[in-house]
Amino acid sequence: MTDKKPGPPKGKKYQSLIRTPIASRIHQARKDRGITQGELAKRSLLSKRMIARYEENYTGSIKSVIRIAKALEVTVGYLIQDIATVEPCTDDVEPFMREYFNKLLALPPVERKHVLDKIIEASAKNKR
Repeated sequence: MTDKKPGPPKGKKYQSLIRTPIASRIHQARKDRGITQGELAKRSLLSKRMIARYEENYTGSIKSVIRIAKALEVTVGYLIQDIATVEPCTDDVEPFMREYFNKLLALPPVERKHVLDKIIEASAKNKR
């Protein structure tokens, strides 16, 4: 059995992939520095396949994004900027809940996802 090579799906070229903003920034920053996916993998302590997946729109952990940012010598903010825009809560909800919801929306997208994951985790434990 042969190992699959990292990269775009068979028959597609990188230029024809539609990337998310973070995938595009990772790919472009790597290309601007003239390093291969393998070199970036070594610098970030991730696998070459993981780097390829991030460049193909994979969304993973913030720890991996931090490692990639350090290896590329860019900020995490640069990589994750403008991922999502969400409107503030104006629905008919209790004022204290609206305040917390709007604070949640003010967080950077990665931190927002982390908080939401914790809420989901706590909710699941509470249902048991």
